Amino acid sequence: MLSHVKAVHEGIKDIECEHPDCSRTFSDQGNMLRHFKAVHEGIKDFQCTDCGKMFDTKNHMLQHVKAVHDGVKDVQCTVCEKMFITKQVMLQHVKAVHEGIKDFQCTDCDKMFDTKNHMLQHVKAVHDGVKDVQCTECDKMFSTGAYMRKHVKVVHDGVKEVQCTECEKMFTTKQVMVKHVKAIHDCIKDVKCDYPDCSQTFSDKWNMQKHVKAVHEGIKDFECDHSDCNKKFSSKTNMLQHVKAVHNGIKDVHCTTCNKTFSTESDMRKHVKAVHD
Repeated sequence: MLSHVKAVHEGIKDIECEHPDCSRTFSDQGNMLRHFKAVHEGIKDFQCTDCGKMFDTKNHMLQHVKAVHDGVKDVQCTVCEKMFITKQVMLQHVKAVHEGIKDFQCTDCDKMFDTKNHMLQHVKAVHDGVKDVQCTECDKMFSTGAYMRKHVKVVHDGVKEVQCTECEKMFTTKQVMVKHVKAIHDCIKDVKCDYPDCSQTFSDKWNMQKHVKAVHEGIKDFECDHSDCNKKFSSKTNMLQHVKAVHNGIKDVHCTTCNKTFSTESDMRKHVKAVHD
């Protein structure tokens, strides 16, 4: 109990790791030794019965089963309604999101993170370019298991459980929903094209880069997969929109003002601007 009070309520971590090249500190000797065994000696002797993944403690293994295989999130944030698998993860969320505290700086750039683990994941993915976690459904590789699971949920399971705050459209993640609100409902385009002689603006960096690739660099490396068409596109999304509209004739996007339907939101917005505005 005293160890819990010291670590959680008082935030005291005064036990230094015994490894000469490690500066990590802990609230008690037991946690330090478990860290030393798992991180520096590479000993993990608790195996998940569902997937075979190894863990340094039985508690970490059970947390993994609860989160990944059972999908249980029963710890609610003390500030918002978001749910988490453990109190520790919830407190990290409060610190980063609600208190805005990010005190781990990337060793290669200026980006800040709420935990050392998140910083190391960033270094691995962005600066080192390491992707060693393969999707369980396809050949795509990811830098972390979390990114892989998100990919499975979005691409293979097609789960959309985040609803737009302005309309009824559903999205796979909150991040995608926020981008939708910014572009569609708020009509904010504050990202300028990187090309020196172009004044076009976009709602996000991804769309700007897609524009540069297609318009200024002339790169179109996604060929229509329809047997009788060899048209090329700058992104897979544009290619699939083309297949949907031209080859499949699907128009499932309704005008917000009249009953007319379109194959893409972009076409619908152009119609609204031309006809209703």
